[in-house]
Amino acid sequence: MNKPKFTPWFNATQKPVRVGVYQRRHRHFGFYVFAYWDGEQWLFGAETPAAAAKETKLSVNQLTAFYWRGLGQPSVS
Repeated sequence: MNKPKFTPWFNATQKPVRVGVYQRRHRHFGFYVFAYWDGEQWLFGAETPAAAAKETKLSVNQLTAFYWRGLGQPSVS
């Protein structure tokens, strides 16, 4: 099984340039989720990139508790 490729981590105050699924990491608790960035705000997190791409609920955490990084290759076909 191939390991996914990721970009470096970005500070939570920097917003993604592109719409799509990203991996997010909580700054204090260290857990990871995949979440969809709609170009303006984060949608609710999920365990897989495919599930995150289907999410429609807004995340309650739009603030700086999460770092994020992009997937280095397409994750959802």
